[in-house]
Amino acid sequence: MSSNEVSYTFYSEDLNKLNQTITKVENLLNKNDDLKDVSSSAEEAYVEYKFRVEQDNLMKYGLTTGQIVGMLNPQKTKDVLTTVEKDGDSLDVIVQQEQSAQPESIDDILDKKIPTALGKAMPLSDLVKVKKGTTLNTLSRSKGEYYATVSGEIKSKDVSKVTAAVDKDINKLDLPKGVSSEVGGVQADMADAFTQLGVAMAAAIAIVYFILVVTFREGVAPFAVLFSLPFAVIGSFVGLFLAGETISVPVMMGLLMLIGIVVTNAIVLVDRIIRMERDGMTMRKAVLEAGATRLRPILMTAIATVGALIPLALGEGGGGLISKGLAITVIGGLISSTLLTLVVVPIVYEVLSKLFKKNRKEIEEN
Repeated sequence: MSSNEVSYTFYSEDLNKLNQTITKVENLLNKNDDLKDVSSSAEEAYVEYKFRVEQDNLMKYGLTTGQIVGMLNPQKTKDVLTTVEKDGDSLDVIVQQEQSAQPESIDDILDKKIPTALGKAMPLSDLVKVKKGTTLNTLSRSKGEYYATVSGEIKSKDVSKVTAAVDKDINKLDLPKGVSSEVGGVQADMADAFTQLGVAMAAAIAIVYFILVVTFREGVAPFAVLFSLPFAVIGSFVGLFLAGETISVPVMMGLLMLIGIVVTNAIVLVDRIIRMERDGMTMRKAVLEAGATRLRPILMTAIATVGALIPLALGEGGGGLISKGLAITVIGGLISSTLLTLVVVPIVYEVLSKLFKKNRKEIEEN
C-alpha cells in the first residue's frame, strides 16, 4: 500500500450541506479507536459583514463610495514628500502617521465618524446598511461542485479490517440529499490492486490451460485439472474465516499463487491416469491405480508446503500485515484442494472422457 490512510471526499452544490456532512464524518471517524489524526480539508466559516451604500444618501452629504472605502481602509498609503540625494544615494522622505487602534467589533466600525462635505461628521451606521453572512478563505470546486476531504491515519496492523469497518459506518450515515462521496486513500489503492490482481488471475488460468492443452495434446485432461481450482478457493475462504482474516491484497496474491501450486497435484494424478490408459488399462483401473501410486507424493508435497507456511501464518516470519493473510490463504486452499483433488478430479476426468468418447463415436458412425 502506498499509505495507511483512510480518506473520503464529499461533493455537493450546497456548501451548508457539505459542511454538515464533513462534521458528521469527522465525528464518526474520531469515535473509531483504530484511527488517529482525523482531519478535513474544509475550513471553518467566518462571519462576513457586507456594507451597502445608497448613492442618493451619500450625495446629500457630498460623499462617494470610494471616500468611505478609503476612510475605512486600515492600510494607509505612504506618500513621498521629497527625495534627498547624498553621495549618489537617494532617500525618500515620507510622513508616517501613528496607526489608530483596530476596531474590536462591528459596532466599533459602525460608530466611526465619517467627515462630510457639509462639515458635519456622520456615524457610518447612518450611511450604510449592514448584511451579515458567512464565507471561507478558499472554496474548492471539482466537477462543478464544492468538495472537501476527510481523512484519518490507521493505527491497526489489519488495514483491511479497519477500512471495511469504516466503510460500513460511512454507508450507514444518512447523507443530505445532493451530497455524493468518493473513496480515496488506502481503500482506493486496494480497489485498484484488486482489479489488477483479478485480471492477473484470469490471465494465469488462461495461460495454465493453454500450456496443459499443448502438453497433453487434448482438451479434456486440462479441463479436469483446472477443476481443482474452485476447491482451493473454498479452502482459502474457510481458513480466512477461522483465522478471523478479511479479504485483502495479500489474500488475492495468495489466490494467484494457488493457481500455480494447486494444479501441480492434479497434473501428476491425471498424467498417471493417461499413461496407464495408454499402456492398455481400462479407465476405471487406471484411475484407481493412479490414485494409489500418486497419493504419497501428492500428500508429501502438500504437507511440506503447508509446514513451510505455518511460521508465516502465525505471524513469526515477515510482516504480519502481508504474510499472515497470504499464508492462511495458501494453506487453506492447498489442504482443501489436495483432499478433494484425489476424489473429484479423477471422477471429472472419467465422466468427461466417457462423454467425449461417446460423442466422438456417434459423430464417426453418422
